[in-house]
Amino acid sequence: RLDPSPHARARAMAPSTPVWAAYLVVLAPVLAWLAGHYRTTSPPKAKAKPVVPVELLPNLTDHYSVTEAQLESFRRNGWVSVPGLLSPEEASAWRPHVDGALKRLWTPAQGKDTAFRRVDNVWRSNATFARLSLSPRIAGVAGELLGCKGSVRLYKDGVVLAGSSCSGTHSCWSLCHTVFYRSTLEQDTIFFKNPGQVASPWHQDHISTPFDGRDRIANCWVALSSVTSGMGPLTFAEGSHQEILPFEGREELGRALAKFGGRGGVERLRPGDATCHEGWTLHSAEPNQGDPPRKAMAFLYACEGARVASREELEGRSRDDFSVWKSWYETGALRHGQPVQTPLCPRALPPSEEWRLAATLPKLLHWDIEE
Repeated sequence: RLDPSPHARARAMAPSTPVWAAYLVVLAPVLAWLAGHYRTTSPPKAKAKPVVPVELLPNLTDHYSVTEAQLESFRRNGWVSVPGLLSPEEASAWRPHVDGALKRLWTPAQGKDTAFRRVDNVWRSNATFARLSLSPRIAGVAGELLGCKGSVRLYKDGVVLAGSSCSGTHSCWSLCHTVFYRSTLEQDTIFFKNPGQVASPWHQDHISTPFDGRDRIANCWVALSSVTSGMGPLTFAEGSHQEILPFEGREELGRALAKFGGRGGVERLRPGDATCHEGWTLHSAEPNQGDPPRKAMAFLYACEGARVASREELEGRSRDDFSVWKSWYETGALRHGQPVQTPLCPRALPPSEEWRLAATLPKLLHWDIEE
């Protein structure tokens, strides 16, 4: 009589065959059945959306019409809502390319636990990203809001990760773009704000730049994903752009927040919606209490003719943008009291190839302002 047990089968096999191989013979049909059952009962995985090729990315060269009501809101309150600055499709097309730039350029801070981790001036090392940071549409909106009579310059762009938990699959990001008119790009920045990330305290952007405090700049914050009230959108102290506060002026900050008690902001933004605020407008952001990360871009601009602050004024500024100031000074472009004219702060409107010269500038001076 045959013994049907697995052990008997194993004994019947050649002496050179390992025992584990006998068990595998018995278990193979069972494993095959389980694999087939899982394939038929598990829902199919959603296909990832294809990434738009670089050559097909939206150029954002057309004009966005700023209304009189928006101009008045910006002048009176120091900020304004700009819905549909990018279409949802345009935001979706650019999002993976911005994400890719962040992954390539960002490195963890050494021994620091900060609210934001950042890489500035992505446009300097990424020609694709320069198309976004220097786009005439965004620069044109900033120029109109600032009342520029000529060109607009970009101060900087960069990558910013909000808080120490911005890593891995939980990264959240936004791009910060500052504008001048005749449009000069001062800065662009990508921000990541994870779920549960710390709040961004009240602050003024102008205090971190090298510009004369009397010359205005504008920051356009563009959502790349849906943002709701629980995800930490920007909140503005309306009218506070009328106050120029010292960098370490905690008492002055408290008085300004009490004086300008009106609060403004947009509680819900679709991908491509934006807010723009003046450089001296006090603003903050609550923690991201939602599940998905908050993804956005921000761009900082100034008008052609905006001047570098005096040495005394600059020494009292925040060192948050130290890497930007240092490169200006070392290439001879940080001339106190003089208009900013350098490819390191490139013209964005009218469109220009000036930005391509930034990498060719020689180092002429040694930075001598205390960090």
